[in-house]
Amino acid sequence: LFSLFLAMPMTAQKNAQAKKILDATAKKINEASGIEATFKLTGFVGSTEQGSSSGTIMLKGKKYKLVTGDMVSWFDGKTLCSYSADIEEVNISTPTKKELQSMNPYAFVSLYKKGYNYTMTKNTYNGKEMYDVNLLAESAKSEIPEIIITISKDYTPACIRMRQGNNWSRITILKFSTSKSYSDGYFTFNAKDYPNAEVIDMR
Repeated sequence: LFSLFLAMPMTAQKNAQAKKILDATAKKINEASGIEATFKLTGFVGSTEQGSSSGTIMLKGKKYKLVTGDMVSWFDGKTLCSYSADIEEVNISTPTKKELQSMNPYAFVSLYKKGYNYTMTKNTYNGKEMYDVNLLAESAKSEIPEIIITISKDYTPACIRMRQGNNWSRITILKFSTSKSYSDGYFTFNAKDYPNAEVIDMR
């Protein structure tokens, strides 16, 4: 199913309808006052499931806060801070594109605009007609060679699949709200809230 395209020549690199859907989805996400989404992340080696975890992500523009298990991460648009409750440690870094995509499922809203070709096909997902937009990296050296995004007709992402090598990650969006309101400080690590944590600056 991943390889199905619209009835267009296979030489077409950037499908106009796929771009229209991606642009509308990106606009919806970027213009929202604040987004909260709960999700389930499942990893695969080949077609074999290797485990799953659940989490919640809060978004405002390029900023996000991610809560999953015993981990909390804050990204203020430039710096990533990740706190692990198990070891009482905070790592501060400047994330790569690959790291941002693996942690923030909505990073595709800017990723597709450069370095990717895209096609689109219609699909039925959870009983509803949706779009499957397939992004393929133009460079064989890309950190994320392929992304498949299932998008509803009101331009809400329902499922995001990413390939790295022969392995896939699937992010299933369970709940999605665009009516939240966050201050910029919400996306910044505050050391006062974690007085016992060791801070390791890796920048």
